[in-house]
Order: sequence, then C-alpha cells, then structure tokens
Amino acid sequence: MIKKDELKKDVVNCIYLCILVLSVIVLLTRFKYEFGSKIDWETQHYEIPSYFRQLFYDTHDLFPDFAKHIGAGQNIYNLSYYGFLSPIILFSYLLPFVSMENYIQFINIFGVIVSVILCYRWLRGYYGHKGYEKRFSPNVAFLASFLFACSSPLIYQAHRQIMFVSYMPFLFLTLEGVDSYIKRRKSSLMIVSAALMIYCSYFFSVSAFIMVGLYTIGECIRMNFEKRRMLKVIFFAALNICIGIFMSGILTIPTLMAILGNRGASPQVVKLNRLIVPTFNGEYLMYSAFSPGLTAVLVVAMVYAITHKKVFMRFYGYLILVLGLFPVFAYLLNGKLYLESKSMIPFVIIGILLEAEFLNALAEKSIDIRKLIRNCIIFGVFSFMFYQGTSFALYAIDLIVTLVVIDIYRKNGKKIYETAFMIIAVAVCVVVNYNEKLLEIDNSIHVSFKNVDDHVDYIESTGDVTRVANDVLPLRTMNKTFGEDYYVSTIYSSVCNKYYKNFYHNEICNENPYRNDAMLQHPSNLLFNIYMGEKYLISQDGFSVPHGYKLVRKSGDVCLYKSDDAFSIGYVNTKLMSRSTYNKLAYPYRSVALLYYCVVDDDTYKKYCKNDKEEVEFISYVKPLELKPVKDGDIEIHDKDEKKEHVEYIIPDKMRSMILFVKYKVDNSKYSEGARGDLSVYRFLKIMMSDGSLSEKIKYLTTPGKNYDVMIDVNNIRN
Repeated sequence: MIKKDELKKDVVNCIYLCILVLSVIVLLTRFKYEFGSKIDWETQHYEIPSYFRQLFYDTHDLFPDFAKHIGAGQNIYNLSYYGFLSPIILFSYLLPFVSMENYIQFINIFGVIVSVILCYRWLRGYYGHKGYEKRFSPNVAFLASFLFACSSPLIYQAHRQIMFVSYMPFLFLTLEGVDSYIKRRKSSLMIVSAALMIYCSYFFSVSAFIMVGLYTIGECIRMNFEKRRMLKVIFFAALNICIGIFMSGILTIPTLMAILGNRGASPQVVKLNRLIVPTFNGEYLMYSAFSPGLTAVLVVAMVYAITHKKVFMRFYGYLILVLGLFPVFAYLLNGKLYLESKSMIPFVIIGILLEAEFLNALAEKSIDIRKLIRNCIIFGVFSFMFYQGTSFALYAIDLIVTLVVIDIYRKNGKKIYETAFMIIAVAVCVVVNYNEKLLEIDNSIHVSFKNVDDHVDYIESTGDVTRVANDVLPLRTMNKTFGEDYYVSTIYSSVCNKYYKNFYHNEICNENPYRNDAMLQHPSNLLFNIYMGEKYLISQDGFSVPHGYKLVRKSGDVCLYKSDDAFSIGYVNTKLMSRSTYNKLAYPYRSVALLYYCVVDDDTYKKYCKNDKEEVEFISYVKPLELKPVKDGDIEIHDKDEKKEHVEYIIPDKMRSMILFVKYKVDNSKYSEGARGDLSVYRFLKIMMSDGSLSEKIKYLTTPGKNYDVMIDVNNIRN
C-alpha cells in the first residue's frame, strides 16, 4: 500500500517539477517570444502539421497519399517525419478553432511536463493502476527527475526539433510496460506505448527500442533471473515491441519506401579510425542539446556503477562508458548518414537511472566516498587527456565542483550536493536554451498573412488552377498553404522527391542562397516561374519582381502580380529533344531548352523523329560580361561582424532590358569535415528591368574563408 504521507509528498514533488519547467520556459520567452526557434520550427514543425490538418478538413481522409499543394506535389510520406499520423498532431484535428502555431507550443510544453512527471513516477516504482512497488525514495526520485527536466535536449528540442523529444512520454510508458511485463506478465501497455512512440517519431524510435532492450536485459540481471528465464523474458519483450512495430506499419512501411526512394548518399565520408578509436567525447553524453545532455553527475554515477559489486550496475555503467568512448555507435544509430550524437538522446533515461542509483546510495551513505573520489580523479585525468568537443572547460569545472561538494558531504554530512547539482543543471539548461534564438511575437506577420489570404481568395474567385509564387516572408511560407486551391513549388523537408530536387537544383538551375539544399524556396528564376506555371506572384510592396509580372491588386502592403507567360500546370508540347543532345548543352542553354522542348530518351526520339534533323536554336544573342578588377569597385568582398562574406557585382545600366544569367562557382571543400566533393556550384538568375534603376546588386551569401571562381554570361533570349 502507498503511505498517505508519501503520496502527499509525491504530489508536492510533481507540482514543484511542473513549476520548474514552467519557470525555465517563462525565463526564456519572457512573454515577448514564442516557444519556437527561428531555425526550422517556424518553417517545418508547425506549418507541415498545419498542412496535415488542413488536408484532412479538405478531403476528410485520415490517410491521404499525396500532398498536392506544396513542393509541386509530393508523396505524403515524404513529410511523415513531421508528425503525420502522430497522436499528438491528430488530436489537433478536433480543435479547428486553435491555430497550429499555438497548439504546437502548448502541446510541446505539456509534453515536457508529462515526460518529467512520468520520469518521477517511473523512478518511484508505480506500475499501472493496481498499486506500486517502491524503487527510489521521493527525495531521490525528485532530484533525479529534476536533473532530467534540466537535461539539455528536453526543453531545447521542444522549441526547435520537436520530434527529438515528442516521443518521451510514450518511451517512459514503454519502460513501465517492461516492468509490468516482468513482474505481472502484462503486455498491453508495452505494445500500445511502443506503437504510439513510433507514430510520434519513427526516427528516434530505433534508438529508443535499443535502449528499451538494454534496459530489459539490465532489469533481468538486477532481479537475478536464471539464464532460461532471462531469455524467455527478453524474447517475449521483443515480441511485444515487434507487435507495436507491426501496428505502426501503415506509417513505417510507406515512409521507409519514401526514404529509400528519395534519400541520396550520406553527405559525410567518415574515416574508420574516427569510429573505432576510443576518445572521450563529452558532448556525446553531456551539455549538448543533441545528446543526452546531462552534467558531470553522470560521469560520477558511471564511475560508481563500473566499480560496483552488482552486475546490473556494472552493465549500465559500461553501457554509458562505451557510448561515450566509441563514436561508431552514434554513427550506426543515425543510419550511417552522419556522425552526430542526436540519436543517443533516448539514452538519457539510462543516464538518469544511473544517477538515481548513485544518489540513492549517496543518501543512504552506502558508498565509500574516498574510493569513489579517487576513482573519479583517475578517470577524470584520462578523460581530460582524450577529451573531444568544445565544452572541455565546462566539463572540467563541473566535474571538480561535483567532487568537491560530495567530499564536503563526506566530511560534515550536509547535503549541499543536492543544491549544487540542481544549480549546475539549471545553469546548463538555461545557457543552452539562451544560445538559441526564439521567434518574437510579431503581430505584423499575421497582418501580412491576412493580406496574403485576401489575394488567395481573389485568385480562387478567378477560377484559375495555377501555382502561386509567394515572396512574403519566404522562409516562413515555404511550407505554408493559404487555402484548398493554393499550390506552390516550394518545400523544405528532410525527404523530398529526388527527381524534383534534382530538377530544381541541376536542370532548371535555380539559385540557392542556403547551404541546406533541402530548402527549395521560390527562386527569382524566370524560366522556373514560367515552366512551373506560377501565374501569380504575391510580394510585399517595394520588392523587385521578375520580368513579365504586372501588378493586379494590392492589399495593405502586399501586392499581387500576374504573368501571362506562365505555362499551365498541364500542357502539351510536340517539340522533342533527345537526351543525348540535351546533355551536351551547357548552362544556361539546358535550362532554356526545357521551355522549348520535351526531353525524351534517345530511343523514343528516334522512334518519333526518325526522319527529322535535330536542330536546337533558341538563343538569339549571347554576350559575356567581363568584370573589371576589384580596385575599380565592380567586385567587393566584405567581412562582416557575423563572420559572413558576400561577393557583390554592380551591373552597369547598359545591361538593362536583358535577361542576365549569373553562375557562381564556390569552393566549398572546407565547409565540413568529410564532405563529399570539393566544389559546390550555385547559380543565380536576375532580370534587369527596362523601367528599373540604373544598376542592380546581385548578392550571394556564404561562409568565410572560401575561394571564388566567377563566370557571368548575359543572354537575351527574347525575340
């Protein structure tokens, strides 16, 4: 039975944990920022779920297979990473009166609080509704849950990459399901929680299931199961997890096919010695928001566990040590795509369990503290020698302070270590989150969007079925839809149709001002605008617009332009060009060819054009523009405070009324270690307006320390 005073203390502890989380969030937002990052959150993590919800309202179909409104039409499972069929997102379908922007903020804060409370519940030993089995005291469970609440990824990723932590409540329920199965042979909680965890975040469910499997083994060892019983428990636990995986097949199978069909090779080439040579990378375990993100208490708890006489403690201790020493595990958990520690975030729970065991032994004074400090000093010296990462100073100070307060406790029995651990954890949590820029609460953005809505309503009233180019806050509107008949070519998704992506970057040759080639924004490429049928352009007043677009109407400071040159979304072209001829064309002629011809394979061309002589004539005038030396001011390189550089070309007024193709070759070999390819080529298309200013500036932002090899062609292709 649960003692009344313990139950009361549990309730009070949970309230304190809730206050902790809310206090940190208020400290970060200060009622002037949204609980959302400027990176990715605004473009992906509520806009794409908002699209899922709007698609359901339009089609009344919970399982659509095609996202026709964004990215020129995409397989819906290309977007499943962002919460498609997630129970957290599906619940929002019942709340059409709540904006997805507000809903995502609330549900993420709520998810953090629930995760922390479930962590406390799990550490206390509650299992289901039929009672509980004491595991740790309320004080120990509270302190360990406090450290979990302040772990770097929990709050940080809740406002940035939400699927990094959105599965946490169901992960704790899965662990409770493991405990329930071991003690009561009850499987339902484990099965259902495993399935829901996959629906929340299929990517992190892989690491989470491995962690659950290792936890199952550790618990069997802790309970001294004989080998036969242990194998039986592990087998049926794995079977339960598999059932949960099968229950999520409607999401995982199509998503896997979409990933395999559209993902390219890994952007990194990782040397073997980096994977297998042991180095203590502290940021694989501590401080970083892309790791378990705990403090030096984890190192002390790990050393305590490794030197413990009980096998299950050594098992957990060596598990954490191996994850910190060998990067190969992080590489494998990331599907061999990149060498990052984010896939190890689920292992924060093993770290918290170790810390709880250590804190419990410390409170009960069952530790030889002298021996522990000596062992930690020995490990600390070696870890300092082989430390990898940018947080060495923080780790050194943290470890020293941790050992000092433990030694003070040994000498006078005062538990100042509890306060010290909490202060350090809160400090790390706040600093990590403060390094991330949050979105300001800006009502003017919503006013601009209302003006965009007004233009979209006008377009729908014309009956035109066409794509729309939107230059109003292009980063925020890349995945945003403004209505059932609003179609765009832009998309920002980790998985995108590989043929469209190749066409966007390498065939029609759009400019890419971002190093992230997954961001397919609306370009200023007139050829792309025409080819993709972008008949209408929405832009803020005062912004330059491509040639051929005429002002139709204004709504506030947002203007609507129309081009009669844009193709229809579907059209017929009888002019053919063979693939071999097309491949011989250089930029920009290949891009122009797409507007004149349908490119077909050689056999098809020979079949239908066997008596025709293939002639390609569509460029009426070509004139290279030679740049003057830097000293004349036509090329300027600036080193700005934010450590970015840009190359600037001042185009003379004699080039007005011409279509200008600009090609940049940027040496990108030092962008990141192990990046494939020594050269990244970026192209920019700009139109010099006949009624425009005498000169126009073309800019390309990149990182410092790069070399530039620039070629500019000027082509007038108008008749």
